[in-house]
Amino acid sequence: MVKKIAHEQSRRNITRRRRRVAARHARAGRWGAQPRPMLNSGAVCYEVGANIDATAFGGIAAVHRLVTRLGLVERIDQDLQLLKVHLPYHESDHVLNLAYNVACGGTRLEDIERLRHDSAYMNALGADLIPDPTTAGDFCRRFTQADVATLMEAINAVRPQLWAVLNDSPGEHAWLCCVTWVEDGLGMAVTGGRVVGGGVTVRTAGLRFG
Repeated sequence: MVKKIAHEQSRRNITRRRRRVAARHARAGRWGAQPRPMLNSGAVCYEVGANIDATAFGGIAAVHRLVTRLGLVERIDQDLQLLKVHLPYHESDHVLNLAYNVACGGTRLEDIERLRHDSAYMNALGADLIPDPTTAGDFCRRFTQADVATLMEAINAVRPQLWAVLNDSPGEHAWLCCVTWVEDGLGMAVTGGRVVGGGVTVRTAGLRFG
């Protein structure tokens, strides 16, 4: 949704959002158990005003909406069991927090801190709070080799839904049709209109659309 607002209203909205983010940070470590993940894909509102509360990572809202629609959030929380209690983060919050940090140019855990204080970024994710670098590091140390495999399988499980969307309406989703493969060594089965039951081994470390 896009709406044009007055100069004073724009300033008040920015101040209110910054206060809200600061209040969330002040509650860090004192949250109760949460019934759902902290990163929430809600409506994104774009305001056209004299003062701008903006982020350089505006596309992250579209990325998170896609992740949510594919069911990846639920799949990670269902398959990856590393936390006994969600105070307040779920497994998907941690995984996506790490992934989005890299997507936004981060090269180490400490770079998460800049995102935590980017109110526009937080609003784009619909997040009250995201894990800080120390908490993210603690989460990473919980992984065993089996847990890494479980996470990879959870991600692979939702891929067919993405390809199904492309097959149903290729023109509408043409922006997803350019795929770049990089080193990783992933093997997976493939099917298609002319080839059924085939297999391909792709040496990749990631899959980038665009």
